[in-house]
Amino acid sequence: MSTDLFCVSRHRWMAIILLTLILTASFVLFNPGIVMTDTMARWAAVFTITDKLDIGWSMQQWLQPTMTMFMLPIGLLGLPTSVFTAVQVGYLILACSLWITMTSSRSPFWIPLTFLLPLVFVYVSFIVPDVWTFAAIIMVVGATFAIGQGRRWAPITLFFISCIILFGFRQNSLVLIPAVFAMIFTGKTIPRKIKSLLIALIVLSVVLISASPKWLGFNERTSSAAAPAWELIGMLRLAEESKIAIEPSLTLKGITDTNIAIERHSFSTIDTLLWGEDAILSSGAILVNSDELKARWIKMIIHHPFIYAHMKIRVYECMLGLCDSYIQTQVFATEPWPTLNNLVSTYNQPTGVSSAILSLGNWMGGALIVITKPFFWLPITLFVFLLNWRNYGRYDRWLIGLTASYMASFFILNQAASFRYMFPVYVIFTAYQFRFIGWLLKSMRYEHTRKSIRNNLTST
Repeated sequence: MSTDLFCVSRHRWMAIILLTLILTASFVLFNPGIVMTDTMARWAAVFTITDKLDIGWSMQQWLQPTMTMFMLPIGLLGLPTSVFTAVQVGYLILACSLWITMTSSRSPFWIPLTFLLPLVFVYVSFIVPDVWTFAAIIMVVGATFAIGQGRRWAPITLFFISCIILFGFRQNSLVLIPAVFAMIFTGKTIPRKIKSLLIALIVLSVVLISASPKWLGFNERTSSAAAPAWELIGMLRLAEESKIAIEPSLTLKGITDTNIAIERHSFSTIDTLLWGEDAILSSGAILVNSDELKARWIKMIIHHPFIYAHMKIRVYECMLGLCDSYIQTQVFATEPWPTLNNLVSTYNQPTGVSSAILSLGNWMGGALIVITKPFFWLPITLFVFLLNWRNYGRYDRWLIGLTASYMASFFILNQAASFRYMFPVYVIFTAYQFRFIGWLLKSMRYEHTRKSIRNNLTST
């Protein structure tokens, strides 16, 4: 099957058209885009780099700067910030169109239908790195498929751009590099020279991700001690609960109040420690005490490995949705900060169709919160994969494999119990669940028809 969209089957064309209509509808309804505080911070950096504002703290590397780099052309060209939303939706349409083209399913309507879920439909226009990462996972696989089908420069260019997005917007995605290498090396229809080029582009993308913050004027990285500090406080909390005495040199003595930090600690998020006017461990405190916090974290692990293991288990429980503080299943429209001087436009419509859809999505994320928790959909997904694995093509399997690796990366590096971090995994796995339902209904209909024919033959 050719990757040329003009050569795909009628069913695939219809699925691509339906996908385009659904994703475009999200853009139209939620234009100029739904943002969160992190998005505002990125725009503050964009307009600081372009000398339209002077917000010094925005040039700290608390947020990975790669997404800011992709937003920068909007500021340089003086375009409305809604253009970035349009680019996000366009990138999603292109990625998912490749997904429709490469899947082994002959009638891949289950892909666009997944975006009709209110929570997913809203995320299409939600300006967060997780949406881009979702599209980049699909695009890396889809571009590799297109290259294997004989296409060259267009998919190679998309592959390179998508590697920058995949490995730069969420740095825990670096864990996926070996899997992407394996996908390339095992591609029997990809020439050796092209394989070498793709590997070189992966390396180049990582180099650009590492070097670009300094080129853009960002300060030294400030968040490298955030996760260790959070884990250190988690271990101190468990030690207190278990009445285990901890030597003062392993507490937060000389940095902040250990007792208050323990009281505010959550195993699902670091936010309760970092943000607010009375933050007990502000970003500034982490910057000043970065080396000391990491040193105490390492010593705590060495001296109390069982407490560390217990802390990890508690974190993983929250990541799977087994604790009470599973967070951020809902999407809230944030108004532009006054400091941005009306340079940023955002969605904020209290009434109308879009408001109703947003409310429905948030209801789904609240009242039906269980369906967004990994402990619920992971076993279902595993069951679906076991029953349907033989029906998947090579690139379906690679897409599933990369998605599973992406989820595993959060257990290795950035622990978080927020739904949006798992958004790429949730959407891709849910889509294949929909595919399974379609396959099951088709099998049942086939079996019913076969029995009817057999009964008719018997009666005659």
